[in-house]
This record gives sequence, structure tokens and C-alpha cells, in this order.
Amino acid sequence: MNVKNIKHVLGTLILICSICYITDKLIFFTLNKISDNVYTGLAIGKLNHYLKIKESKKLLVFGSSRANLHVDPYILDTSSFNMGLNARNIAFVTTVIKLIENKKPQTLLIQIDDSTLFNEDYDGKDLDALLVKYHRNPLIKKEIDKLNKANPFLNFFWSLSYNNRIFGIILNYIKPKYDYTKYRGFDAMEPTEHEKEVFQNFVKNKKPKGCPDSVHLNKLSYNCFLELIEYAKNNNKKLIFFTAPFYDDECKIDNEELFSLTKKLNLEYFDFTDTFRYDTSLDNWRDEAHLSKIGAIKFTHKLKEELLKNSKNFPL
Repeated sequence: MNVKNIKHVLGTLILICSICYITDKLIFFTLNKISDNVYTGLAIGKLNHYLKIKESKKLLVFGSSRANLHVDPYILDTSSFNMGLNARNIAFVTTVIKLIENKKPQTLLIQIDDSTLFNEDYDGKDLDALLVKYHRNPLIKKEIDKLNKANPFLNFFWSLSYNNRIFGIILNYIKPKYDYTKYRGFDAMEPTEHEKEVFQNFVKNKKPKGCPDSVHLNKLSYNCFLELIEYAKNNNKKLIFFTAPFYDDECKIDNEELFSLTKKLNLEYFDFTDTFRYDTSLDNWRDEAHLSKIGAIKFTHKLKEELLKNSKNFPL
């Protein structure tokens, strides 16, 4: 290939790359403009809502679906919001808490799961829910990069940060699911008749799972605890950790290890795993790990009662 042909190929490649780059940025900034006006749904709406109100609430609830479906924040305090999201664990929680920039007193109620904390394979993949803000928030970018959770092509194709979320964002932009100004982040649901039947069969046929000989806190979770402690100390926040109810928690070795850890770190921790041990009504449950709306309201009242009785200065 002669010099002229090489120059032609290089020029064509540069032109193609330039067009791709410019097109990508046009798509990215268009999606930004649309998504900034979305405050409903899980694609970006709840995150946007949280970013809008996080500085103004006295109490914020964090965790997975076992926070989102279990805790009615309004029962705990009228100035409150539940930022629980499905499949989001301690890495996600730590990052969204760090997004609170004020130093005024706030209570941060954090639901944690033994299944994540003592899972050696847990690597913070739940941070992918924040990729939509990767190129727009330095703190989010830093936390995602720290755990190497960003697609390497994101540095060139910024619009990839909206991957798998575009449809949900546009749908909620055109037709919001609810009035977000009245939404507190609590999404308890009544089980369907089919779900009730499935759960009844589960209870009837449940077999013992057995327990491991030992459990060990994974390094990422431990580092998240330390980061939250440091953040709370520097920003006038009160941390309260809790585990939510399970229908039948056979294995207690992880509970004991968590008690030991939180005591060592001087953290307030409440274990509500067995809250419904003596309330055997299946109406409390949607499945073995999630309460129905009936159970969630009962649990939230129990949670508030215990915190008022045993927590220091609750709520702030």
C-alpha cells in the first residue's frame, strides 16, 4: 500500500471516529436533558428524586429491596425518604450516602444483608445503577473507577452510560408513573393470589439448608463500613444499621459475626431477622425474604419502637 492510500485510509478512519464521537455526544447530552426531568421509575427517576431532596430530610433509609419494601419512612419521621432499591447493597449505599454534601444532623438508617457482607464474591457490581451519572458526577465516577466497574468504552462513548435504561427513562418522561412530590420511596406491595400459593407451598415443603462452619466479612464490605464511619464523623450524621426480617433464619453464625463486627466498630446495629418468629401469619409475607404491605407496616412500627427505646438520640 503506497503513501497516498495509507493517508486516505487514515483520513477515513479519523472522519469515522469524529462522526461517531460527535454523534455520541449529541445523543448523550440529549438524554441528559430528558433524564434531568424524570423523577419516577427505577431507570433514573428515584435517583434523581433522592438527589433533589437528600439535603432536606431528617431521616433517610438505604438498602436493597428489603429496605424499599419493608420500611415506611413516614412512620419513622415525617421528614424522611426511603432510598432502598432492588439488588443494591453496601457499595451502592456507601456511594449515594457520600453524595449528601451538607453537614447538618441527619439520621441514616442502613439495611444490610448477611448474604452480601459474608459473600467472598461480592465485588460492588451494584454500583452499575449509578452509571447514568458516570460522566456527570465526579464522586460517582471516582467510586465506580475505584472498583473497575465501568465499561472501558465509556471514556469514548459516553452515551453507553444510559445502556438498558433509555426505554424506562423515555417512558417515565412521557408519562410519569406517579406524583413524585408525594412519594416517600416506600414500595410495599400486596402479594397476588399466585404469589400467596407459591409461598404457602414453599412453607409446606421447606427443608433445612444447613449452616457453614464459619463466615468471613469480605474486604469490600469492611472498607465500606470504614468509609461510612469516616463520612458520618466528618458530616454530623448518625448511622444506624439493621437487618430486616426473614421468614425462617436457620443459621445464626452470620448474625453473631455481624454483632461482633458492629460492636468492634462501635456501630449501632439492630437485628430484626426474627421479628415475626411469634407472629406466624403468612399474610405478613410476600416470599421468604420480603414482607407484604401488612407485614411491612407492622415491621416499621416495631422498628420505630425499638429505635426510640434503644438508640441514642433517635431521630436526630
